[in-house]
Amino acid sequence: MKYLYYIVVILSSLLYLLIYFLLMNPNDLQYKSFEKEMIARKAFQTGDIDTYLEYADNPVSIKYHAGSNMILSKVYTKLGRYNDAERVTKSFKRDYDYSFCKFMKKPSTRFFCRANVTLTGSAFKLDKSKILAEIYFEQGEYEKSLAEMIRKWESFPCIQAKIFADRGDMVSAYEALKACKSKENLKREFLLTKGFVFQKDKKYLKAKALYEKSINRHCLLAPYCKANNSSFIALGNLYADMHNYGRAIYYYKKVLKNEPYNYKANYYTAMCYLKMRQNYSALIYFNRVMQLKPDNADEINKIIGKLIK
Repeated sequence: MKYLYYIVVILSSLLYLLIYFLLMNPNDLQYKSFEKEMIARKAFQTGDIDTYLEYADNPVSIKYHAGSNMILSKVYTKLGRYNDAERVTKSFKRDYDYSFCKFMKKPSTRFFCRANVTLTGSAFKLDKSKILAEIYFEQGEYEKSLAEMIRKWESFPCIQAKIFADRGDMVSAYEALKACKSKENLKREFLLTKGFVFQKDKKYLKAKALYEKSINRHCLLAPYCKANNSSFIALGNLYADMHNYGRAIYYYKKVLKNEPYNYKANYYTAMCYLKMRQNYSALIYFNRVMQLKPDNADEINKIIGKLIK
């Protein structure tokens, strides 16, 4: 019995050390991903987008951290890097983020922290179909966007309204808009969608009123607030449709003030300068577009070639 006691003690000690090592292991990929995400967050706040992408786009974060995956996907979309946005969204498996358990020094508390994540998962869910539908819509791939929406058709009335309006099917657009109003929880998204439908229907003054109503007044007081950027892009596009290119540029530059990496804002600004025959200014922004999205270089080079002749 005495030897049995010692054997049990030794085995218990070894088991404790094994658990301790597993829970405190500094090489754990989750704990490393937490450090990377902290670096990425600071870089994002300071506008260092290259550093943000370097640390945010890591296998653990995009597979198991729903929040990090969604933000990274949106950043790639704003950069015009739609293939990367699609890759990140499709890489997501399930929310399994226990990286924050790193700060719990006691092995027992860290063990229960990890166990809780493993058994219950996170309350935050990632709607991959919705994000992919939005990516394809921004890319102009309407058929692919609709294909994603078919899986949960009733969940996407606002995107449907935009696609129908952009295709010129105003009857279907207004029908989808009714569903958008009843189902869309975010009032701002509904205002932007309704404004877009009116804009495509050439009801410019009504569209302008809706876009302006969607602007968050509190955000205007914060220099680095990005919440209004979608409203500013919408107003810029509206004025461009009305051939008021100077006013359109004004709104695009409001976006570029806190999102200099925004692909569409740079591209639309370049196109407006081109319409105004201010070729030098257009060239500056086309060069920025090419830096943001190198795979679009051939198309941009053709435009630049015409400008410098």
